[in-house]
Amino acid sequence: MAEPEPSRRPEWRWSAAAALVAAVMLGQGIASSGLWDPYELDRAELARRIAVQLFRAGALVADPGREAMPTLGDLGMGELPFTSMAAGFAVFGLEDWAGRLPLVLWALFGAFVLHRFLARRVGGRAPFYGVLALCTMPLYFVQAHTMIGDGVTMVCFALASLGGLAALEAEGHARVAWLAVFIAGLVGGYLCRGAILGVALPALGVGAAWLVAMGAKREKAVDARVGSLCLLVGLGSLAWGLGALVGVEDEVRRAVGFLPLAAPPRAATFDLSLRQLGHALFPWSAFLPFACGRLLGGAPEGRAPLVRGGLCTVLAVAYAGQALLEPQSGSIPFLGVVPLAAVAGIVLDDLERDGRASRLVAGATLLLGLVLYLDLTAEPKAALAAHGLDEAVDAAALGGFSQPWLTPLTAVFLGGAFLVWLDGSPFFAAGALGRDGLPARAASWARGRIEAYEAAARELAEQHDGNLAFGALVIEAGLIGVGGILLVGHRLGWASVVTLPRPLLWIGLNLWWSLPLAMLFVPLVLDLLRGGLALLLEGLGVGRGTAMAVVALSAGGMSGFGYYAALGERLSPKGVFATYGERGAGQPLGLLGVSSRASRYYARGAPVVALSNPREAIRWLTRARSRPEPEQRWLAFFGEDLPELNALFRQTEGVNLPVHGRADGEVLLASSLSGGAPNDNPLEPFVLSAPPPRIQHPVQGTFGRELSALGWEIRDEENRLVDVVVAGRRYRMTFYFRVIAPLRRDYSSFIHIDGQGRRHNGDHAPLGGHYGTTLWRAGDVIADPYDLELEPNFTRGDYRVHFGFFIRKQRLEVTSGEGHDDRLYGGVLAVR
Repeated sequence: MAEPEPSRRPEWRWSAAAALVAAVMLGQGIASSGLWDPYELDRAELARRIAVQLFRAGALVADPGREAMPTLGDLGMGELPFTSMAAGFAVFGLEDWAGRLPLVLWALFGAFVLHRFLARRVGGRAPFYGVLALCTMPLYFVQAHTMIGDGVTMVCFALASLGGLAALEAEGHARVAWLAVFIAGLVGGYLCRGAILGVALPALGVGAAWLVAMGAKREKAVDARVGSLCLLVGLGSLAWGLGALVGVEDEVRRAVGFLPLAAPPRAATFDLSLRQLGHALFPWSAFLPFACGRLLGGAPEGRAPLVRGGLCTVLAVAYAGQALLEPQSGSIPFLGVVPLAAVAGIVLDDLERDGRASRLVAGATLLLGLVLYLDLTAEPKAALAAHGLDEAVDAAALGGFSQPWLTPLTAVFLGGAFLVWLDGSPFFAAGALGRDGLPARAASWARGRIEAYEAAARELAEQHDGNLAFGALVIEAGLIGVGGILLVGHRLGWASVVTLPRPLLWIGLNLWWSLPLAMLFVPLVLDLLRGGLALLLEGLGVGRGTAMAVVALSAGGMSGFGYYAALGERLSPKGVFATYGERGAGQPLGLLGVSSRASRYYARGAPVVALSNPREAIRWLTRARSRPEPEQRWLAFFGEDLPELNALFRQTEGVNLPVHGRADGEVLLASSLSGGAPNDNPLEPFVLSAPPPRIQHPVQGTFGRELSALGWEIRDEENRLVDVVVAGRRYRMTFYFRVIAPLRRDYSSFIHIDGQGRRHNGDHAPLGGHYGTTLWRAGDVIADPYDLELEPNFTRGDYRVHFGFFIRKQRLEVTSGEGHDDRLYGGVLAVR
């Protein structure tokens, strides 16, 4: 007997939950996160000028002589997104949230259309799952509440593609309504991205879906008039756009929807588009490729076949079209995000209804997710490439920022998705359901698993007349022997052992016990997790689709409220202006590199001075200190200018530049007077005015005529001074120098730890490369840190420490002190 089809109308509580998720995920952060400088700020300024000219918002005029209406060439795309932002400014004033609010409303409208499409064409909980997936995809929610612009294009693409697909199947007044949605999407898409991206791609996607349905002999289920209309519109607009792409007139830019590149980028290929899509949708991108396969290959009989095939066709056309255009257009965010969310919603609804999980989906999602995670942590700017922001963001500002945020959300999504999709309920697999209660079924399942382990052990013992088990024992004995030899050789300092790479040595020492334990406990832990998940789901009365939704919502919340919110704080000067407002409101504010336009949003009425270079900035900042009554002045600048500013400030004032507030963002705030507040300058611990009262290992010697060595110290990971180190552990080794005269060249530092036929070579850039030697001023005391971790082949004993400076193969001369070959002897390091 066939399974009855659930009602198409979703329950009201699931619709309410979808609305709540959309409002929270898309609306959060529009007021708290500042404008990303310069990219978002540039867009906001263009929208402000449109508000002045189109909506007659005279209160927004900043420079009466330069408020002309922007051209399409200025915008770089169609005008609809900018007009929407301009309307927000005209109504609510020049606030960052006012420009973002219309984009949030557009995004909410896109979520609403997705909900109605899935409710009408699929039913069940697919509308809720689809909206949840959409609102937790970074590519959608970042575009929704930042003034980048293509969030509106994504919504228009959704209107056209989903409206066209629904019109293929709908009847009567419903068909007319969906056709109206389709036409509205095409008009909006044209005003956003021109004839190719805004019109041709969604129309061709729907037309191709109609052709696929015809080929699958579903012509009775679709309207040929709608399908042929979409195909003709798509082909016509494609021809128009391609023809306009070779023109040079202003009207051409409107038809094309982007400014063609003078030369194609080096990596404008399909794989680059796929990589950007994987980064911008992470962690959903680890699951979506397999969801598309599941949508077609694992579709239950009779459940919206046209919608399933149509969505995949629309996505294929959109991806192919954008990838082919990329050599001309550059990186444009993928426009088919809403159809992707529809795919995820339908697949999760299928999982909720029948519980048919897939070990292939579980394992493949885990592996792909790990690859994307490693890629993103190694290159954090990659997450911004699909938004068109990678060139506007300084990679140094991101540093190691991404990994602490990405690691937990990756673990939650990949771990949860793996368990949810691994299989159906283990209770069913144990055959212990019957009519017993849940505790009895759980106990029966546990007994069944124990019996399964016992049966597997007997089967392995009997395989090949016991030779398999005997071979395993021989391998284990060999591993024990190898581990014993390596342990003895390491203790006795055998050259063949101590010279082995550290990872290989660790594996050899530990494989004999870790491999058997892993073979024993990994299946057990996995079974316990599977059983615990099944027990939880049955106790709550929910299915695996809901479990996957909870996993996605948790990871999406960590991404939206955590990673991208923190990223926005780093890339925006809003926090700097807030600190200035708290501590120096009304006092002169200098801007170095920071656009004076940002002060229109965050420092209205402040006496702002634009400064052109660090030397001019320091002259302006310190001029007030020489007055009889020193005046407090403030300076906002980009973090990349801090080293030079600090060196110039120390040259005149003898102390480090006073920095206030967070020092890990891209924009920093300094003042002419500290005012008794602690100095948050990140160079404060390393560029000193006097050496510490006591240095653990004092040294006497000079390098050339410029540097005097004072000594060094070594601390463990808990910041305690230690006299003895252990190979393989991490320590912080700090060398102290007094600057006698400025150095004219940028030197690197070296550390040689020699003894017993071994050497640890510690070449590094002084102060981590953040404060080069040409910035050191006479009188400075430099604390140069080095992270020391001796190789495992360093056995017990005393080792000699030598250090110095070099450029390429030339070392800075040791002019006094105990040294050899321009290496200064620094004493003995004890290793135990």
